[in-house]
Amino acid sequence: MTTSGFDSRITFTRASSGTFFNGSGILQTASTNVPRLDHSPTTLQSLGLLIEEQRTNLLLQSGWAGAVAGSPGTAPTSWVLGTVSGSPTSALVSSIYGTTDSAQAVLFSGVTGDRLWYQQVINVTNGTTYVVTIFCETVTGTPGNVLAVIAGTATRSIISDQGINPSSKTRASITFTATGTGTVIIRTGIGAASGLIDNATAQLSRPQVEAGAFPTSYIPTVASTVTRNADVASMTGTNFSSWYNATEGTVFTEYQVTAGINQRAFAVSDGTLNNVMNILVTNASGNGSSFAVTTAGSLVASVPSNLATQSETLYKVAGAYKVNDVNGARNGTVGTTDTSAAIPVVDRANIGSGGAASQFLNGYIQRIAYYPVRLSNDQLQALTR
Repeated sequence: MTTSGFDSRITFTRASSGTFFNGSGILQTASTNVPRLDHSPTTLQSLGLLIEEQRTNLLLQSGWAGAVAGSPGTAPTSWVLGTVSGSPTSALVSSIYGTTDSAQAVLFSGVTGDRLWYQQVINVTNGTTYVVTIFCETVTGTPGNVLAVIAGTATRSIISDQGINPSSKTRASITFTATGTGTVIIRTGIGAASGLIDNATAQLSRPQVEAGAFPTSYIPTVASTVTRNADVASMTGTNFSSWYNATEGTVFTEYQVTAGINQRAFAVSDGTLNNVMNILVTNASGNGSSFAVTTAGSLVASVPSNLATQSETLYKVAGAYKVNDVNGARNGTVGTTDTSAAIPVVDRANIGSGGAASQFLNGYIQRIAYYPVRLSNDQLQALTR
């Protein structure tokens, strides 16, 4: 992937590689400082520029290195093979490289009454929320539970099937909050928790555990944990001042989020949160305005306000500014013009984050447009329908 198609005035940084799906649904790796134009691996739909916060995959050997096919076979390095019920020799574990999305997968296959899984112990911190994910595809039968977190110092959670159908792909997930500092067991396979399988075969790949309330893109690991750094897209200096009108203007952004709160789709600022105009997705409570203006540390405009934001929903948002004349619109809903708003002095733009290169979108930017005039309220409504 290259940066072709991007405005050359945009500086993009990410101090690590990152994964994404191309238009054929093939898992790809973008090098350091290379943006990711992501696609749905199932529908192949173009999703847009992926912007995510920093995350770490706490599981080792997420590519199943060291797995050997057999009855029941050999677990990958850093993983332990577990079986309950049935005869271990009746369950076949096959290592497969080069699946349809170019990720190494393991094929679990067992007869009725079997349970077979890989497990790994990880350290958790009291009060921290974690999300566990695995990409899976049912080949035959009913695999039962494919993912589990087994009680240690954290509450036990189990996921069953997660809507997995034969020949379909999904990313199953569990979210849990540790109730103590210590270890928990992450288990994935067929019948990985309670309940036995029904003569089933399932293909599993790309396991991940990350501290956070929602999953982010896959982070490959080998012998140690791996961190994917945050995506930062910005415009500064003359790359910003060449188009920005300090007196009046209108910003339009089309985006969707995967999950989370306190996110920003676009911002112009002085590099702090004290002087900033945001296309604001949500605030800390999960609701937010479409367009928020903060001047000298004070919120001076927030329009329209208290709009709930849903994940995986496309939003079209516009924000218009002029001294004592600020308004915003989202998907055709227009706010009430704020007639007492001072406009902050700014010198940069951030795409997919807030004024201090924080409050990351954790989602996709599809379009951004800027108008060096304050569009009318009717135009804001029409632009966002």
